[in-house]
Amino acid sequence: MCLLRLLALPLPVSQSTMRYLIILLILLLTTCRSSQPLEVSNHHWQTCIAMANEYRQHVAREQVENAGFPAFTAAPFLHGTRFLDELVHEVTNDSQSRELLTVMTDLGDRIRRAENAILSSPFPRKQLDAIRDCSHLLSNESSLAELRKILIERLQQSPVVADHYNSTIQWLGLLPLLRPVFKWRIDLLHKEERQSFDAEEYFIRSETWTPISVSSQPIDAKALPTAYTNSALSLPLLAETDLLTLFDRYAPRLTIETMGHQDRPGKVVIENNTASINIGAASAYFLPSWTRFAGRNLLQLNYVFWFSSRESRRWIDLYSGTIDSLIWRVTLDEMGDVLLYDSIHSCGCYHKYFIASDEVQIRSIPGSAEPANIFDLTILEHSSGLRLLVTSNEHFIVGIDNAAETTGNPYTLIRYDDLYTLPGTSGAHSLFARNGIITGSERLERFTLWPTGIGNVGAMRQWGTHATGFVARQHFDDARLFDRYFTLDH
Repeated sequence: MCLLRLLALPLPVSQSTMRYLIILLILLLTTCRSSQPLEVSNHHWQTCIAMANEYRQHVAREQVENAGFPAFTAAPFLHGTRFLDELVHEVTNDSQSRELLTVMTDLGDRIRRAENAILSSPFPRKQLDAIRDCSHLLSNESSLAELRKILIERLQQSPVVADHYNSTIQWLGLLPLLRPVFKWRIDLLHKEERQSFDAEEYFIRSETWTPISVSSQPIDAKALPTAYTNSALSLPLLAETDLLTLFDRYAPRLTIETMGHQDRPGKVVIENNTASINIGAASAYFLPSWTRFAGRNLLQLNYVFWFSSRESRRWIDLYSGTIDSLIWRVTLDEMGDVLLYDSIHSCGCYHKYFIASDEVQIRSIPGSAEPANIFDLTILEHSSGLRLLVTSNEHFIVGIDNAAETTGNPYTLIRYDDLYTLPGTSGAHSLFARNGIITGSERLERFTLWPTGIGNVGAMRQWGTHATGFVARQHFDDARLFDRYFTLDH
């Protein structure tokens, strides 16, 4: 019970006591790790949680929390995702507990360092290292198996990541009465999108963009299957070099209808504390994710393209605004072959699914009230990146093929994490506010779609905060999203 209370409550301490505890923690971490008794570990975890709590409070005061990967309140050195919230229910033994907590501690260390880089008064490096080390000790120390078990039980009861819908706003906006209207409008949009996709697309003016390789290593066909075999939770935990080769392999080519500066993908920069897109440095931002499809944990490759704007085409344009973005996601099976693609804009809008394998079948009765726009690409070759045909200004995908352009403009692959620590004249800045929104990217449609309960509808937002459903609660990173619309033949 003492450990349960310890995990549930913050442990505020004075500055002098904190200094003593830090010294004690460093001594504990550098001596007799493998033999320390459980009683010492209790005191050790008081120290660990107290330090992590102090850091989180400091970040909250400066309002620079990373909205996409929140900390677990009971153990704030752990950070989570929707996938990890789902995966914790599959843990049945200590080996699996260790692996899951290692993933969460690695994620926590990564997020703390990004947050710390944009703090006006950063935490000392030694203190961040101490939080990292004590959290890793949780995953590796054999004497802490009981603590791991308790922590897994708490994680199973309390998801780390909340959804991005406001129930009170939905009630005030009479959403139940408006759902049929929203569904009718979504179905109409999907019909228009399918007509555009089926038509032979011809751009009077266009430019093609091709990726510059981010890895010099050849593809190891055994890397992904081996990663699954070596994982206690059947997770595709790849080495960085192997992951980069997959991002190289499946990076898309883009042929974009080009009518102005807003149709050139660029690099995100901060100027005068404001985000903008440098179209002179064509880029795509990449990050991996995982999904749980038909009981299988699958690797996803995400490519995010940023544009300077979506320009107004009429006197009142609900959808125009500063900064626009297109996300292309590739979901792989255990052998590294493509099962599905899907795409949204960084507002969470215009979700489209593209079937790449005959293994994937559409459910006759979907498991969600949210309409899905599904396209069949099984006739295409999927051994490398596809070519996406993208319209001017709205940046809609209206065609996909295997065409290999002999000429094209190069674009650079950049880690998505770089968006959390963009250099500026007054220090580093995150592209995203603490709520995950890009400040200044608001659209007028937020005044018409507020009953959905999604905050600031239409604004560009961070990975992990993309609410994609107007009829049902749904997120782009929902762990079982595909299960709602598809089955998978084994």
